[in-house]
Amino acid sequence: MPRGSTYTLPDGRVIMFMGGAESIDKQWRTLGHDWFPEEIITQKDLQNLPDIKVDIFITHTCPTELVDELKLSYPEKGFEPSNKALSALWKIYKPDLWIFGHWHNYKEGVLNETKWYALSATRMGDRWWMWLPEK
Repeated sequence: MPRGSTYTLPDGRVIMFMGGAESIDKQWRTLGHDWFPEEIITQKDLQNLPDIKVDIFITHTCPTELVDELKLSYPEKGFEPSNKALSALWKIYKPDLWIFGHWHNYKEGVLNETKWYALSATRMGDRWWMWLPEK
């Protein structure tokens, strides 16, 4: 789904999608072949977002507020520009649910009133996907 796009579920909940995160292995990749600067969320991605209630975020990485907790499981990763952009979105939309990957280690928690799930990777168990909870 394109960054900033939304989808309304049959029950009325709105999902916003916002992919993007910096590759931790970009030094071993080739610019324009398997690494692109556009992988990071930019200010341009945050422009013209809808002025609606968003109930669920599905993103690649997490907001800054979760980085320190997630680094405990995956110390190779850390703060990157996409986290800051997602923090700005979290403050604007305050979704009820947030689902993301990038950290490749299942974890869940609550950030203020937002329930969040960090999904695993396919090779790391069965927590790499989830059904959306009922409304």
